[in-house]
Amino acid sequence: MIYNELIERGTEHFPIELYLVDKNHPRYEMSSHWHNEIELMRIISGKLNVKLNSNEYLAEKGDLIFVNPETV
Repeated sequence: MIYNELIERGTEHFPIELYLVDKNHPRYEMSSHWHNEIELMRIISGKLNVKLNSNEYLAEKGDLIFVNPETV
């Protein structure tokens, strides 16, 4: 199921939200979703499998993943 993630991030004057997600976080395994905002993920440790639209990527420690708006 793909859904539009309608979460307000930051404030009107500072529209940025920071999340630290590890294996203990309730949203560690994320369902396919999209939103109107840009998303930037930084891998601090370990590896992360990411699927963006139909492409799959393996990100590792030190990698940055830039996700355009409306990307599933």
